[in-house]
Amino acid sequence: MSVQAQENKNLNSNLQETEPTFHKTEMFKSTLSDEDDYNFLLESPLPYFLIAIAYSLFYIGVYFHNQCILILFIYGVLPLCDKFVSLDLINPSKEKQKKLKQKNTLFKIPLYFAVFMEVFTFIYGIKHMMEHNHDYFYLFTLLFVLATFQGVSFNYSHELNHKVDKLDNLIGCILLIKNFYLHWYVEHNYGHHRFVATPRDPASAVKGQTFYNFFPKSFIGSFTSSIQVENEIIKDEGRSQLTNRVYWSFVIYIIYVLGLFYFFSSIHAISIIGIGIIGAFYLEIVNYLEHYGLRREKLPNGEYENVSIHHSWNTPHRLTNYFLFKLQRHSDHHANALKPYQTLCSYDESPNLPSGYAFCILLSLFPNQWFDIIDPLVDSYSKDKKIPDKIYEDSEKKSDRFLYSAVAIILLLGSFQSGINAYMANSF
Repeated sequence: MSVQAQENKNLNSNLQETEPTFHKTEMFKSTLSDEDDYNFLLESPLPYFLIAIAYSLFYIGVYFHNQCILILFIYGVLPLCDKFVSLDLINPSKEKQKKLKQKNTLFKIPLYFAVFMEVFTFIYGIKHMMEHNHDYFYLFTLLFVLATFQGVSFNYSHELNHKVDKLDNLIGCILLIKNFYLHWYVEHNYGHHRFVATPRDPASAVKGQTFYNFFPKSFIGSFTSSIQVENEIIKDEGRSQLTNRVYWSFVIYIIYVLGLFYFFSSIHAISIIGIGIIGAFYLEIVNYLEHYGLRREKLPNGEYENVSIHHSWNTPHRLTNYFLFKLQRHSDHHANALKPYQTLCSYDESPNLPSGYAFCILLSLFPNQWFDIIDPLVDSYSKDKKIPDKIYEDSEKKSDRFLYSAVAIILLLGSFQSGINAYMANSF
């Protein structure tokens, strides 16, 4: 049996074997008392159209010449909503999971909508950057939000590339080209999912490792690992190296870059390349926080224990789960990699981050604060496979202080941009 066939067999086996638990800890108690109250939110694809808010705010930012509006929403409003909106804890029963899987085509609609908005906004954003004489601060924030959207688009690729439909895989891969991460299709599906939380996986951060130390390791390691994994698959299937998907991805990168310099000026081509690379930077931040400090135990026979719900961080925060198509139910994704996003479950036995990805991405850029808030959670979970409520409460208090400081700084930046706009208006 080929490596790929064996992987698919294992993934399908996991899909059938792992079942969620429904009891709640005191720390993560839902305000919803009955699963029937959850039917609409669970069975409708409408909540996943919330991603339209982020794209709409981009265009509002264009109109008001202030992209700090969107930055404040992503790194301020969303984390605050995560803090005050009830957590997303109730899992679909096995019967409902089957029904939700049967509705997979319906749940693809918001995903395709997000892909359309991503491509349209990418093209419009580049055009907007080229056609106007922007002040440097606005140009910097414009590039920043466009790169942020590139980072978010990895989530669309991730979901599509875990589908069995070849068209979905193709769309997911096309999205990866502009981030120079087409090789990630091979590395993520056949490398990361096999070797997660072991030294073999470049995308699994160890405790005490800063993101800035992790990034080059994972960025370069994803290339080298994808080549190694693809060579193993080629050898197992008896294919020619001419079919090597990783090598072809390098050819596509070259064609893409040459096309950029042909159709755009050098400065704009370099800007587009930079946006793509910073988008990959976002992916690696998410890799960093998804598995930070969690390791699989090495068995006496030299093999590692099977991947389980203990080897990925969960975040049960409702709104960011809708915005990210439940990527934050990451433990279930690694235990059951072929499950559609709408069927993913939240497990009490999995470790939980103190807030959603929007907050944790920002926090990870400040190592001292990250270690202070996250390391106590890692230590407790590594020891007992559970985290006491007191430690969660301490991490939440520290998180709140960090969040309020971040919101204040973003508001000041937004005011600064407004001041520049007023000055420019009066000058001309």
